[in-house]
Amino acid sequence: MKAKVATFLWPDYKDLTMLSEEERQAVIAKVCEEIGPSDPDDIATPPPPKVSRLDKYSKYKKQQVHEPQDEVQKYMSMSATDRLDGLPKLAKLAMRELCKLATAAPSERVWSKAGFILNNRRNRLTPKHLNSMIFLGSVLLKMEKKQN
Repeated sequence: MKAKVATFLWPDYKDLTMLSEEERQAVIAKVCEEIGPSDPDDIATPPPPKVSRLDKYSKYKKQQVHEPQDEVQKYMSMSATDRLDGLPKLAKLAMRELCKLATAAPSERVWSKAGFILNNRRNRLTPKHLNSMIFLGSVLLKMEKKQN
């Protein structure tokens, strides 16, 4: 479910067209649950607007969002290039979920190192010794990076 929430929070895929309607509704419900109930202290009060001659012609005013469903509905109606400025709780959730590493590259790197160490010439290495060699190799690599 966490991966689906992260996919929903990515603006290009927020429509979740790859999921069934039931799964979409479940993801939206989970996002509303993660955002939590509205708290008046969480809603940031905007600074006083600058007065301009063009203000009287402005048709678009920022709306105050009070409920999690309101934030999600507003997010769904936004384009992919809009920012999450008016959606404080959804922005916090996006920062928390989208910063997670969603790749297997570090584990693949370890398997690759183990493959280089454990070859036909070193077929008698015990798992304990192999583990130690991989660990020492990673520590040495980090030490070299710190020195440079």
